[in-house]
Amino acid sequence: MRQMLQKSYGPNIKLGKRITLSGSLVYYRYIYLMMIPGIAAYFFFSYLPMYGMIIAFQNFSIIDGFRGSEWIGLKNFADFFGDSDFSMTLRSTLAIGILRIAFSFPAPIIFALMLNELKDGYFKKASQTISYLPHFISWATIGAIVLTFISVDMGPLNSLLIKAGLMDKPIHFIAVGKYFWPIVVSTDIWRELGWNTIFYIAVISTIDKQMYESAIVDGAGKWKQVLSITMPNLIPAIAIMLILNMGNIVNAQATDLFNQLLVLRNDVIREYSDVLDVYVYKQGLGDGMYSYAAAVGIFKGVVSLALVLGANKISKLITNKSIL
Repeated sequence: MRQMLQKSYGPNIKLGKRITLSGSLVYYRYIYLMMIPGIAAYFFFSYLPMYGMIIAFQNFSIIDGFRGSEWIGLKNFADFFGDSDFSMTLRSTLAIGILRIAFSFPAPIIFALMLNELKDGYFKKASQTISYLPHFISWATIGAIVLTFISVDMGPLNSLLIKAGLMDKPIHFIAVGKYFWPIVVSTDIWRELGWNTIFYIAVISTIDKQMYESAIVDGAGKWKQVLSITMPNLIPAIAIMLILNMGNIVNAQATDLFNQLLVLRNDVIREYSDVLDVYVYKQGLGDGMYSYAAAVGIFKGVVSLALVLGANKISKLITNKSIL
């Protein structure tokens, strides 16, 4: 560092026994300048709005504003915990989140391992490209496709099941609660499988090829190579991604689940489709209960933090990998 500073600014630059903060700022000034837009964006869009969390402890009125609204303490939290919809929304949120972790999370890992075994060529490139494309389709479009596919009147799924003799009459799948969660998880896998696979393919590409060559010399087959070489190198990345995804179990907006549910949900199956983010949207923007919705949002954030910290602790104990 000392030599780099002297080379850039001449031997007359004053350097003590330790490189000073000012010297580091001077040398890396262009890097710090490039960081300013990102820091500013986080400050204005992530940290500054946190001041608005005080409305969770107020009977907030747009006319009176933050300072003029009545303080009511924890009343909004008490009302939420005592609401008959509390257990319903929490159950749906946790159920969908856990199902996504159980099925949507490992799917791209498995797909990445399968793609890695394909030889480079048109088939591998075509498979990757086809799997990426659904990610760029909006949930509004996908929702229309799914609802048409499973509809009672002209849905191919009902026609296929009836012709196969698996049922006698068509089923209105989207209006039956027990089918809603599988529909949500399966459509999520279909849309995000290829896109989420990119990360794991990138990790696999960094593995030293000589390790595979040595394994082949030792007589290891494909399955043995995957278990002994590929998976051990993937585990650190999987652990980090799992920790981050644990926090999104109750955060539908972070995973685009919110848009998916708005398209697919209906009031007939609201006990299966109304997660915390949908509940906040309905109470806040729908009914104008801003303070109440803010309290629910804070509760959701606390649960997300607890899940992340818990997953981080478990990951550190099992794999010695963590984000903290």
